[in-house]
Amino acid sequence: MNLPISWLKEFVNVKDTPEHIAEKLTLSGSEVEKITDNTAGLSNIVVGQIKEIKAHPNADKLQLAYVDVGNKSPLEIVCGAPNIEVGQKVPCVLVGGSVPGLKIEAREVRGIKSNGMLASSRELGISDDHSGIFVLPADATIGSDAIKLLGLDENVLELAITPNRPDCFSIRGLSREVAALYGLKVKAKLVSVKESGTSASSSVKVVIAEKKLCPLYCARFIQGVSVAPSPLWLQNRLAQAGIKSINNVVDVTNYVMYELGHPLHAFDANKMAGDTITVRRAKRGEKIAALDDETYALREGMLVVSDEKQASAIAGVMGGKASGINNGTHNVILEAAVFSSASVRSTSKALGLRSESSSRFEKGVDSTVAEEAINYAAFLINELAGGNILKGIVSTGSADTAKRSVALPVAEVHRMLGVLVPAQKIKSILVSLGFSVTGTSKKLSVKVPSWRMHDVVQEADLIEEIGRMLDYNQMEKTLPTTELVSPRVEPLHKLRHNMRHFLAGAGFSELLTYSFYQESAIALSGHPKSEHIKLTNPVNDEYPYLRASLGPWLLQKLSQNSALLSRDEFRLFEIGKVFRKTKGESWKAAIGLINTVQSDEELFRALLGIVESFIGARPTVEKERGTYRMSVNKRAIGFITLYPKGSVLGLRFRSSCVIAFLDLEALLKAPATEAIAYAPIPFYPVVERDLSVVVPSVVEYRELERSMVNFDPLIKKAELFDVYHGLGREVSFAVRLTFFSTDRTLESKEVDLIIEKLRASLEKKYNVSFR
Repeated sequence: MNLPISWLKEFVNVKDTPEHIAEKLTLSGSEVEKITDNTAGLSNIVVGQIKEIKAHPNADKLQLAYVDVGNKSPLEIVCGAPNIEVGQKVPCVLVGGSVPGLKIEAREVRGIKSNGMLASSRELGISDDHSGIFVLPADATIGSDAIKLLGLDENVLELAITPNRPDCFSIRGLSREVAALYGLKVKAKLVSVKESGTSASSSVKVVIAEKKLCPLYCARFIQGVSVAPSPLWLQNRLAQAGIKSINNVVDVTNYVMYELGHPLHAFDANKMAGDTITVRRAKRGEKIAALDDETYALREGMLVVSDEKQASAIAGVMGGKASGINNGTHNVILEAAVFSSASVRSTSKALGLRSESSSRFEKGVDSTVAEEAINYAAFLINELAGGNILKGIVSTGSADTAKRSVALPVAEVHRMLGVLVPAQKIKSILVSLGFSVTGTSKKLSVKVPSWRMHDVVQEADLIEEIGRMLDYNQMEKTLPTTELVSPRVEPLHKLRHNMRHFLAGAGFSELLTYSFYQESAIALSGHPKSEHIKLTNPVNDEYPYLRASLGPWLLQKLSQNSALLSRDEFRLFEIGKVFRKTKGESWKAAIGLINTVQSDEELFRALLGIVESFIGARPTVEKERGTYRMSVNKRAIGFITLYPKGSVLGLRFRSSCVIAFLDLEALLKAPATEAIAYAPIPFYPVVERDLSVVVPSVVEYRELERSMVNFDPLIKKAELFDVYHGLGREVSFAVRLTFFSTDRTLESKEVDLIIEKLRASLEKKYNVSFR
């Protein structure tokens, strides 16, 4: 946002230097990034008048211009611009003068001495136009200072306005800030619109089909305008704002938008089909050729302003070329509307089309300014382009005039800022910013002005206003005094934190992948397409679906690592949210393991052991095809899936891989495991014996283990270290039994006797055999 000092002074009678104004604005939150001095590199440039033009004797594309700059005789200047004509007033850079990057000297050009230079817009730094010499107004005084005439002798502040302050995207909004900082008043610009002829409603009608997206639409009708280049003062103002001059009518709409902050648009009434303007959603297949000479395919739901045949403008973004203002325009329809911020932002982003108008609507406009802006624009068009302003504003809908009051305890200001601010000082600061304040010395009631409704909603916002006006740098620096309280850690956050550290300690690397994936990943997710949420406006068109599982990305990364690197083992995991239509969003973890030297059974057992170690319990495992479902005390906590080598199309595993999918929210709800009690290291020697048990497939190992450990008090532990399934309907478990006593050394005979009795018990109870 550019703030020319002269434009600022039309609203605030501030007499400070640009540097001091910039410093105060920056310290109050409106950061000034740069102070532009337009005179930099410009010197000794005067108004000249071309008296005679001759062809250059030695060059076909050059001419000799004889320019009167107020001296006794005209200057002979060699010029290559195609637009020069006798009688024109032009900026003439005298010998010894300069433009940015070039110092002018008398020199020969193809045998003819040139005594100066005629300057273009680009050479003067006004715009990028270098197609010809910049032509000055006919009433410019010969020999006068062209730099001053063009308004290039003033400073312009370039500000970086934060998105939460849409009111500061206007000259008047920034003027309010400056006025508050200097204790001054903002001048009001009062205009009187001279209406004549019939009522405007006889020439234009307005229908709003989407009132939620366009709560207010105002139109004015102006007959008989003369479209022409804008006067120099208006061109200069727009150039200072960084806006290209088009013509007097279009320039007025841009000028008013920049000054008051409310976007406007002008239609050529004769190019509009019928007399009714309709604000509606775009139709399927509808297109519009916009003012930037691009044609846009509109999506259903985008808001447009249309005549009785077609869309004439993309609402709040850009007008259509077919109804644009040009030199043949005689009748104008002026638009001042209020469009939904969300609608404009969605349309602008989807079309890849941003404009000064859309950027303001996106942030939010003051709806009460619409009529003021359209009246101001009509007044200026009448002044600059003539014509008759028909009577009245054709208005449909209403401005949002809702009032907001915020209660402000004075003690809270002290608590948050750390400095004592009297109630009277608080009141004076807020009143200077446009707020209305009532109340006592302990509690104030603050009414928010219409232009601050978008960002001031609670007492903290008001306290921020007070703090920035007091100047944070001038406040006494004190440390806050508060009670030390242990932070409350959210259980799910703590679980995620603990899991990350545990898995990292177990040799796993963490992945951070996108929260969305392509359609081909749906088949790997384990969920139907109907459960997936498709984004209407994805960040990347290749990934239009929110992920319903962490599996697809983890499989892809395991495949890439396995195919490209020569390591035998890869351990990867990811913790993140997944999204499903019926169950919403939830936190999951996916833990993947590849080991080229382990069997499928060993891979499964290794990953299951990691899960058991983390949760501190042995989950019940039920096999269902290639999936092993895990539960703790009958509560499902996740599953493990085995992917044999070559089983997933398009992925290149060097061996099978196994992934554990854990539901973190279910883990939190699982019953707490028993507390681990301290047990001293056995004083007497430990005895270990291996037992190979062949059991029917229907017998669970967990039940077998329980029977072995509970058989005799001297059996302290049973540890499974091998499983063999190649026995038809039977399974072979290799178990290591650990014996020890707390009061004596066990003898081999004693252990052998326990083993013998245990074998007999297992044979009788489970019909097992031993290898």
